[in-house]
Amino acid sequence: MTEESGELGALLLDEGLIEDAQLQEAAAAAEEKGQSLSRYMVDTQIISERELVTALAHSLGFEFIDIAQTTVDPAAAALFPDGLSRRYGAIPYSFEDDKLLVALADPANVLAIDDIRAVTGRTNNWGLGRCSYGRRFFLPWL
Repeated sequence: MTEESGELGALLLDEGLIEDAQLQEAAAAAEEKGQSLSRYMVDTQIISERELVTALAHSLGFEFIDIAQTTVDPAAAALFPDGLSRRYGAIPYSFEDDKLLVALADPANVLAIDDIRAVTGRTNNWGLGRCSYGRRFFLPWL
């Protein structure tokens, strides 16, 4: 098992999403197929993509935002110029006090965070969002 697989496996065990036997079998099968552990586990439905992303978000200290289940505030969406959402996999979806709430496909992307702050002129709260849902849902505002 690779170091990355080990960390992911430990996270999924800690979250109670899998059992140790499932992890061992999946790690061996993923390695044999040349796939990442996460891709193998989602493809074989050991865990769902939502469970995986939620666990990763929590481990990074972010909230998971499912844009497909979230009402996007048009005033928040209007703060992003054309292309910004696509470039960074980012969707502004609401406000909390004076902060813009943004779902990001990769909330560790410092360049995205800096650019979004510069463009919006706001302090933002970040959440980990599922980009595939977000892009499809957000297109009317682009």
